Amino acid sequence: MAALTPNSNLSTLFPNLAVGTEPSILENILLVGAKDTPMLREIKRVPVSNVKSVWLHDALRAPRSASASASKYVQDFAASTSNTSVENENVVQIFRDDVSVAKIFQNISSIDKQAEFERQLSKRSIEHLLDIENSFWGAQSPFLSSNDTEKNVVGGVWHFAANQTTDYAGKVLTFDDILDIQQKVYDAGGDPRKIFVGAAMKRKINTIVESKKVSRYVQSDSRKVDFLISTIETDFGATDIVLTRFMKDMPDRILCCDPESIELGILQDTTISKPEGDNLADNAIIYSGMTYHFRNTFALSAGVGFAV
Repeated sequence: MAALTPNSNLSTLFPNLAVGTEPSILENILLVGAKDTPMLREIKRVPVSNVKSVWLHDALRAPRSASASASKYVQDFAASTSNTSVENENVVQIFRDDVSVAKIFQNISSIDKQAEFERQLSKRSIEHLLDIENSFWGAQSPFLSSNDTEKNVVGGVWHFAANQTTDYAGKVLTFDDILDIQQKVYDAGGDPRKIFVGAAMKRKINTIVESKKVSRYVQSDSRKVDFLISTIETDFGATDIVLTRFMKDMPDRILCCDPESIELGILQDTTISKPEGDNLADNAIIYSGMTYHFRNTFALSAGVGFAV
């Protein structure tokens, strides 16, 4: 596809966009919508080379007892040592947004068609990024669309966290429950100091923190003091309570994970281009091919079914 010719405002939003190229705009959009995509801003990006991405994951074994780990002063290499790595896979999902100015606008002299196109492109770029973030929280597993023979929907976190998810069956959330959820990530060798929740669950945690007098961190500057409960002290250190709109329909859930063990796999980096053979300046395509890698699924821990 031929690259979209930039104009002054587009160049401000996407400074790397140039005639004759299709550069990635993912990082630029992340800067614009950072607060709206809490997971994408945490995880690193890696290239992938196939529509089905395969990787190995592993976890630390439990420490052996002193007697079991003792070795002779001189011994041969233990060739019988087993490999505990497990193969996992996810599919690459295609994300596409078409941008255009309605034909009716092209005939109205009072409307600046180029400015409207730039506004639409900026808006659709953010929406495109939100779709990629939503896929992390969305599908339970990679599945087939109704008319396709290939898997084409990326598997989200709830699929890969299935074995590390506890159903609390209507239990009222307590501070100990939060610690128990963190403990699973900690035991698996992960960093449990990130907890993701929706708005309803965030209020419950606020209540616990205030009633139990849990230590929290206060940020201040010359203009204000922020008493919002966004970082609390647990047994595992300063823990960020991250509010995400993508869990708004999951009021009974808490997710604890180590973002260092999650990757965004990129088969087709996010690009803006013109439709093939289209000479109009006010049509464009935003296109990405992405998947998620969970390098240590044991470093995911979720609690579901809490009383709402």
